[in-house]
Amino acid sequence: MSDSLGLMELAMVLAFVVGWGVVELVGLRMDRRRREEAARAAASASTAPGATRHPERQQPADPGRSEAVER
Repeated sequence: MSDSLGLMELAMVLAFVVGWGVVELVGLRMDRRRREEAARAAASASTAPGATRHPERQQPADPGRSEAVER
């Protein structure tokens, strides 16, 4: 009886460890994809002419002041 309970406990612990590992790997894969997409977006934005000084991306911080703030 105790042998079967020990095997059941071992199986539950192993299932938990394997599940946790899968979740970690999927998370790392998603993080890598996000970093690659952000790098691609930054590269395409830096090569676009006038991308850093586009007038729609700037607005005044205070209506009484004339300086523009990047969003």
